[in-house]
This record gives sequence, structure tokens and C-alpha cells, in this order.
Amino acid sequence: MNSHDWHHQAVTSQPSGLKPITVRKFERLNQQEQNEHWTALNRWMAAQPIDCPRVRQTSTRMQAEVLRNEYAPRGAKTIIGLSAANGVGKSTLIKRLAHQLYRETVPTTDPGILPTRTVGTGATVDWIPQVYITLRAASRIQEVNTALLSFLGYPTIGQTRATTTRVVEAIRTHGVQLLILDDAHMLKTSQADARDVLDYLKFLNTELGELGGTMILVGANLEDSDVYADAQIATRLAPLQLQPHAIFPVSERARFQAMLRGVEEKFMCHLDTATTGTLTNELAGEIWQRTQGYLGDIHRLITTVILETFDAGEDVITRERLRAVPLSARATAAEASLREAATQRSRRTENRRKKKAGSTPPAQTPSQDAAGSSSDGPTAAVPETKE
Repeated sequence: MNSHDWHHQAVTSQPSGLKPITVRKFERLNQQEQNEHWTALNRWMAAQPIDCPRVRQTSTRMQAEVLRNEYAPRGAKTIIGLSAANGVGKSTLIKRLAHQLYRETVPTTDPGILPTRTVGTGATVDWIPQVYITLRAASRIQEVNTALLSFLGYPTIGQTRATTTRVVEAIRTHGVQLLILDDAHMLKTSQADARDVLDYLKFLNTELGELGGTMILVGANLEDSDVYADAQIATRLAPLQLQPHAIFPVSERARFQAMLRGVEEKFMCHLDTATTGTLTNELAGEIWQRTQGYLGDIHRLITTVILETFDAGEDVITRERLRAVPLSARATAAEASLREAATQRSRRTENRRKKKAGSTPPAQTPSQDAAGSSSDGPTAAVPETKE
């Protein structure tokens, strides 16, 4: 990824809307028209992220922090931290927000040409208001500098002190306002390098803050990392967290169904033969059990099953087809555990069975009691969620 790639993504990241056509009308199209619509439908669904209240709320909070940093006095600014488990949708969220801010800032709409700006010397340079880098495993200061310089189009060779100076000058020259470090959990913060890396993050934040800019750290489970534990970073940190959707307690189930309602309104219009509420009510429990509320798997599951149902000439989405969609290894393993737990008898059920059989149930320790009764809990069986 470099500044040209990022500019192209930001300018073209708004896929044009796809007008739904009824199944009856699709069947009256000729073969070429059907193929063209089918290709467009696949591309559109793959490009459309799931929009839900939880994501919108987090995005709004991040945007507010960026604007506050822009208007606040120059100096070290608030660092935004976005933490979530893999597959929840943190990278999708941050790219979507950054691209939106980019389009609001940059006037050009040509994806092949970077905007320009005039610096103090009168020279015209590329205007690069945002930098997005993905960190590699055990990234130290030099690896961070290499990624930053590569994105900005500068030589990456040199000692750490020299590349650091080059990074600071490049940030000033090109008017960087937003610095996104994705996979921030990859920073090497153990042993002798820990203090240096954390101090470098604070240094970058200060330099960026002098320009009214914002640093965003995105990573998996950052709340358990040394980055969040650092006292000086924590003082400046605005921590945000994305969680997978749950179905317990009832309030969480309502949020999950609200998200599914939005997905249904967005995608199911392309399969108009399906009954309204199929995803929200009839299949909500099955969807959660298959995905455990992770947005990435939910997107793959629902878009795939809609496309397969449409292509197969079927009018309704069946539970069997929903169960046949392959998902991530994480989702598959978790689903297997949920289904296995659902088949286990609870302690109360087992004791009733033994009593009827005329035997006395053996004494159990408190820990055994908790484990035995767990099958009556949330993971034992996922109920059908209804409004």
C-alpha cells in the first residue's frame, strides 16, 4: 500500500448503487442481460459492508475525536485506539471512515492523480492528507519508519535516527493529518525494545499534533497490550472497542435483530420472493449460532445464501442452505462447540433421569455443579430470536 493506492481506494470506494429487479423480471431478460446483472449483483454485494447502529456509533465517536484534534491547540493530541477481535470489522470500519474523511478533504475525483499543495518554498508537492500502514510482526521503530516512508514514496534506507528525521519532514511536507497504524498489536513492546517503541509512538503523536493531526491505533485486543498499559499513552488515549453481537441478555438480542433488519432491508430486496422477516425472526438464531455475531462472517453468510438461493431458482432461503455455507475456521470451530453443548443434558435433567431410574445422584463439588449446569446457560442452545 502506498499513497497512490490509498488515493485510488478512497476516491473509488463508493460503489454505485444497484437497482433491484424482481425475480420475475430477471427471468424475462435474455442470457446476456442476466449474466450482466448477475455479475453486477455479485460485485455489489461483496463491496457493501454491513451497516449497524454499533458501527455507526463508533464511527461517529472517532470522527468527533478527529475534528476535536484539528481544532485543539497545537501539541500532543488525543490518540484514538480501536480494539476488537479479528473478524469483528475494525479494519473495515476504519477504512470506511478514513475514505469518507478523505473525500471530504480532497477536491480531486480522478483516482489516478494525487492532489497537490504548495509548500513554504513555493514548490508543488503531492498532498497526502492520510497515511495508512499495516504493521508486520514484531515491528520496531525502524520497521515503522520503513512502512511510513514507503507509503509516502521516500527511500527507506538509513539508520533509525536518519529515517525518523525523514519521516517527520515528509509528514510536514505532504500535509499528513491522519496517521493510521493497523495491526498495532504487532508492535514489538517486549524486552529491551519496549520503551523505545512506546516512546516513539508518543513522539509521532506529538509531531502530528503540531499539525493538528490525529494518530489512530487499530489492533486485536489492544486493551490487553503494553501499548494501552503505558501511562503516558493512556493519558492521551480515547479507547474504543468493537464487540461481536451477542444474544444474551434480551437487550443484546434486540440489537442483534436490529442489525439483521438493516441487512435484510439492504440485501433481501434482490430476492423479492423471500418473506420479510426471514433473517430477522425465522433464521436469526441459526445466523447467530453459525457466526457468533461476528460481522465478517455474518456478511459472508447472508450475501452468499442470498446469491445461491437466487442462482438456484429458489424462492425462499432455507435453513439447510444457510447451514451449508462455508465460513471461517474460527466460526466453524465455535459453531461446533455450540452444537455440542446444546446436545448435553443439564445436571437437573440428568438427576431427574437418574431419579426415575431409581438411582441416587452422586454428590458433586461446586465446580462440578457449575460445569454441569452450564448447558442450561446461554451456550447450551441458541433459541430462535423473535421480536
